[in-house]
Amino acid sequence: MNKMFIELAIMNSNPEYNLVTRNRKTITIGDIETTFAKAQSYKMRRMLIKNDRKYIGIVDFRMKNPLDNTPWIESFVIHKKFHGSNISKQAYEYFERMLRRQTNTCRLAVYKRNKSAVCFWGKMGYTPYEVKVREGKVCLLMEKRY
Repeated sequence: MNKMFIELAIMNSNPEYNLVTRNRKTITIGDIETTFAKAQSYKMRRMLIKNDRKYIGIVDFRMKNPLDNTPWIESFVIHKKFHGSNISKQAYEYFERMLRRQTNTCRLAVYKRNKSAVCFWGKMGYTPYEVKVREGKVCLLMEKRY
């Protein structure tokens, strides 16, 4: 199966996330293509997350954000049917083990109105260190030190 269609299914299983990030509940394959091109131009790594041979999530990250030379998670999206099942936590912990081999800090930005994401990242040990406004939306910049 084409990985872009897998990504589309994962993203569209999260209409609340799409609404917060893109101002609409569903996205198109064109949006996935644009996101992929953006990831390449910004030298981000984009990975699909698997659980029991099924794709369940997407993570985009940079080992060195050019603004602060710190690793950043640009997006971390798990298929909606796996929310609340501990799989999101396990997927993140696996990803974090990979990061820890190369760094002792990671940062991310979360839209403040995305309460479930703010809660999730807090449970993963991230703490806010700054508040920014992006495209009229309040973002919490969060950081975790290992």
